[in-house]
Amino acid sequence: MWPLWLRLTERVSAVRDPARMRNAVNGLNLYRANFIDRLRHRRKRRAYAPVQFIVPLRDR
Repeated sequence: MWPLWLRLTERVSAVRDPARMRNAVNGLNLYRANFIDRLRHRRKRRAYAPVQFIVPLRDR
């Protein structure tokens, strides 16, 4: 279905790749391994991202 999806949504034709299915399954297995482990061992997670505020002092 992937070639059809690409043709309909992206308007490109997909080149036949014999490794496509294997690559898709490997990627899915990596996702599952990481996702399931995170569900089993829950913990609070925090992210830190520096932020810069630009304040217009004399704008109308």
